[in-house]
Amino acid sequence: MLNAKLLRVLTGVKLLVMVNRNGQFTYSYLLLEQVVECCRGQLQRFLQLQLQRVSVILQIYWANFQKQS
Repeated sequence: MLNAKLLRVLTGVKLLVMVNRNGQFTYSYLLLEQVVECCRGQLQRFLQLQLQRVSVILQIYWANFQKQS
């Protein structure tokens, strides 16, 4: 992984964005208490759009997980 940035989300969950050698993005959610500054410009807009997508997917997974419990 060449680069990692933390994006603060309104829910208090941070999105760890890693860029691999192919320039592809992978995402991990981290529960952190520290406030991390957002990256700026087009990357920030791109991440916001991706975050919306990932958030919907996580909500679906969480709902399914709760049903199974």
